[in-house]
Amino acid sequence: MNATPASYLLAARLARRELRGGLKGFRVFIACLALGVAAIAGVGSVSAALTRGLAEGGQEILGGDVAIRLIHRAASAEELAWISDGNAISVAAEMRAMARHVEDKNGVGGDSGGARGQTLVELKAVDNLYPLYGKMELAPAMDFAEALAFRDGHWGLVVEPNLMSRLGVAVGDLVRIGEAELELRAAIAREPDRVADGFALGPRAMIAMEALESTALVQPGSLVNFFYRVRLPEALRSSAGISGWVAALGERFPDAGWRIQDRSDSAPGVRRFVQRVALFLSLVGLTALVVGGVGVANAVKSYLDGKRVVIATFKCLGAPGTLIFRLYLMQVMALAAVGIAIGLVIGGGAPFIVEAVAGAA
Repeated sequence: MNATPASYLLAARLARRELRGGLKGFRVFIACLALGVAAIAGVGSVSAALTRGLAEGGQEILGGDVAIRLIHRAASAEELAWISDGNAISVAAEMRAMARHVEDKNGVGGDSGGARGQTLVELKAVDNLYPLYGKMELAPAMDFAEALAFRDGHWGLVVEPNLMSRLGVAVGDLVRIGEAELELRAAIAREPDRVADGFALGPRAMIAMEALESTALVQPGSLVNFFYRVRLPEALRSSAGISGWVAALGERFPDAGWRIQDRSDSAPGVRRFVQRVALFLSLVGLTALVVGGVGVANAVKSYLDGKRVVIATFKCLGAPGTLIFRLYLMQVMALAAVGIAIGLVIGGGAPFIVEAVAGAA
């Protein structure tokens, strides 16, 4: 039989009639394809959703349109004047320190040793403009600036809840960091730019920038990072405007030795981690699809073995081999399309499933 449109229509009509009998023998075929495609599509869609989320929340994650980091030194007066010219700027200092329970709110001394007595913390000192984007949330709820303010002879301190359990402290207790005794005012419920920090060795502790001096931790040679987060004017917040501002800063201070990030790549460490995990899981999905190909081949072979009588009947009625080939090829391709479609639907819904399961975390 020649390859005419009529021959293809006849094969399609016969294939449709055979498929009306049900999917017996093809359930494994569809399941193998659907699972393999769902694995690959799910990894891709979740990775794309995470990357898009990082890009859309870049300002909040970074803490500004641009973040400038200096190690060991603060910005000079000239540098600070140029950076803050026409912009809102928030200054922060981050370093590692040891926190120790001094006494509770009743004046009873804390445990001076052991795991509950002291622990390593990621100390962050911030100014009154922090955060430029997003909102700092505390438990119990209170104004962030008020929580860090100097009151009753002590600067305020807010910490992550796991630090409170490690030290065995509660709100109102005194905690020593460096040479300063700080009053614990609240627990951190949400820190908007925490993701940008990446790997941390200890829980977060936050104090006012003015309180950092009282700790006596910043000494020559101290490993302290100074961050200058900048909120640019509305006219400069486009990608081109930010790139131009960063380029002008680099030209003005070519030897400053700072590291500059903008909101387009607010958390490079997280982005690289997501890409690596996505690559690994994609390879796992491809492997599953290849292994599933064995099941697909066996399912097709088993189905055709069960159709020997039907094929023989077609041959007795004068059907050429090309017609029979097209007939069963169309069935296999139609069911393959069904399996792929099911896999794509499952993979496309993976971000919503992940959000429902782990959204709060």
